[in-house]
Amino acid sequence: MVKKALLITLIIALLAGIIWFFARPNNSKDAIEAGLPERTISAPDVEVNLIIKRFDRDLLQLQGLKPDQSSEAFQKLGKQYPWFLPFYAEVLAEIIPARDPNFRLAMLDFINNQYIKELYQDVQKAYQDESSFQAPLTDALRFYKHLFPKQPILPVYTMVSGFKYASTLTDSGICLGLDMYLGRNYRFYPKVDFIHEYQRKRLQPEYITPNIVQLLVEDLLGPEPQARVLDGMIYRGKMLYIAKLIQPNTPDSLLTGYTAAQQAWCREFEGEIWAFLVQNKLIFSQELTALNKILNDGPFTNGMPRESPGRIGWWVGWQLVKTYMEQHPETTLEELIGARTADEIMREAGYQPVVRQAE
Repeated sequence: MVKKALLITLIIALLAGIIWFFARPNNSKDAIEAGLPERTISAPDVEVNLIIKRFDRDLLQLQGLKPDQSSEAFQKLGKQYPWFLPFYAEVLAEIIPARDPNFRLAMLDFINNQYIKELYQDVQKAYQDESSFQAPLTDALRFYKHLFPKQPILPVYTMVSGFKYASTLTDSGICLGLDMYLGRNYRFYPKVDFIHEYQRKRLQPEYITPNIVQLLVEDLLGPEPQARVLDGMIYRGKMLYIAKLIQPNTPDSLLTGYTAAQQAWCREFEGEIWAFLVQNKLIFSQELTALNKILNDGPFTNGMPRESPGRIGWWVGWQLVKTYMEQHPETTLEELIGARTADEIMREAGYQPVVRQAE
């Protein structure tokens, strides 16, 4: 009886194991569809000294000062930020030219504006420290330094620009507008006429690192060509291909700026997307309307279903570059960046996605 009971127990356990195996969530498949590795890829053991300078916080200390009390405070701030303070005032926040005699007065008017004061308060609450982006950015910079060891690691200057800049790159540093990463439902975004509803999903803290990496890769690639749709697609394809190497654990949707649903739509209808471009003779087009349709941002791509993302050419270019690199694994990143033309990549990739059969 004991043996029989033991045998029954073993059979039940075996059946339970089989049921669990087939019923379990397919996390591996989910990861692949999201553009993630099945296992987290550890950052290389490369030393990176990331310096984050909280200009937004230091400028905030001047709120409430009277013009005749502010001279010493501005002198101190100027010594802390000798290039960034004038660049911020003149270019980033578009307040006043740095050499204008009314510089201090205009800066005080700006930071004491009630709307800007509330914005500053919200930024300080959301970013009491840099922990939400410092760790992922440091990891990405380790991959970046490993792949491009000659490139410098620039300091990051945080700011509030009044929604004018999310991030931008200079020779001296990375300028990061924290007011553009307060969450898609942030109360002021709907009141800003140049921030469209479809763009708000990207105004999340998790986009900080992908956006900075995009700037760094664009700097490696040089100016974006404007000649043909193909040139723009390959440029963006190179950018996304390299950005993914720098951020292998980041979902593809954060790199493209698409929603997860739009990313899935692109995978499902890859063949149809390519056929649309070919049949409408868009790939080699130099028409401004074609360039805008395929490469510029929008809620969806004109001529395609509303489930499509805007700037569909970015994703297509990425698939072309990925296919090319799979066919030519000997190609170095330096060669991909500088020596491989758009025509060469398209020709030698042999990219022919399959159009789904009608059901």
